[in-house]
Amino acid sequence: MKKILPILLLALLLLSLFLPVKFPFRFETKARIYPFQRWVVEKLPNGNLATQWQTYLDGNTFEASTFQFERGDIIQSRFVASNKEVSAGDTLVSIHSLNLAVRLTRLSEQLSVARAALLVRSTGKRRVRIVQAQQQLAFAEQQLERATQKYDRNKPLFENEVIPNNEFEQITNNYALAKIQVEIAHSNLLAAKTGKKPEEIALAQARIKALEAELEVLEQKQAAYQITAPFGGMLMSSDSLVEVLALEDRSKLVLVAAVPMHIVELLGDTARIELQDLLSAPLALSRFSHVYMLEQQQVYLIRMELPAHEDLLPGQWLSCQLKGKSMGVWGYLTYLLSAGNEGMRK
Repeated sequence: MKKILPILLLALLLLSLFLPVKFPFRFETKARIYPFQRWVVEKLPNGNLATQWQTYLDGNTFEASTFQFERGDIIQSRFVASNKEVSAGDTLVSIHSLNLAVRLTRLSEQLSVARAALLVRSTGKRRVRIVQAQQQLAFAEQQLERATQKYDRNKPLFENEVIPNNEFEQITNNYALAKIQVEIAHSNLLAAKTGKKPEEIALAQARIKALEAELEVLEQKQAAYQITAPFGGMLMSSDSLVEVLALEDRSKLVLVAAVPMHIVELLGDTARIELQDLLSAPLALSRFSHVYMLEQQQVYLIRMELPAHEDLLPGQWLSCQLKGKSMGVWGYLTYLLSAGNEGMRK
């Protein structure tokens, strides 16, 4: 009888391997809750400020902008009160640069002086010189009128060879000289009215345009020293030595959980994920796309979008259960043995 009992047990064990008994596959893991996106202001070791933007559903992190200051500059940053809701476009940080403020003040003063000097040059009339210049212009115009009439009368005579070539050449020269004298008289009148030559006026105007362009560049730089919220969300202070401000978008949440590679192979096409009493949803295998090393083990990271819930907060750890396809006795025993080996490796 003693010999028959072990044989009978072995036979029952072998028979059970082929019985149509199915075991539901379940795997417990930890999941962490993240905001849909997070944006932070960081203070770099050299004193400059930088912003970083992270989207947790796709796991991407990118640098949004960097604010670099000149060496020796005195910087004052004003941060708005944290732990409150803000809207997209709200000013969160105001940066005041002493060097930039001094340059703006000096440039504004230079521009004001240049504009005032041009105004004085343009309106500084000298009555006596103006009257003299007007008389010279009137005389030059009379001379030009006479020279024009003489030129017009003698041109046909020259063409018909009535007058000699040297005589008409003298008439032509007098006509050209009269026109030049009128131009000079116009220039002298303008100089008398403004007190400066036209070339000097043009130079002053060009100087003003250059100052205006430089001032516009500095004003744009000053406007860029206002850091605004890229999206609406919860503004929070940070305990980090690097992060000085953090903005989280909690309109939606993201669940992230690590799943070992050998578990993924057992889930199958009917896999589901359950998060306590808050979530039960299908789990597509296409979500397992990147392999990571976690505690000397190759794992996949599940990233799933969740609706906002009062019981879920970013940073929270929760138990997460994965349900896969049912398996027979032999498959279940194989899974138990592989799970035991993985535990021994750790």
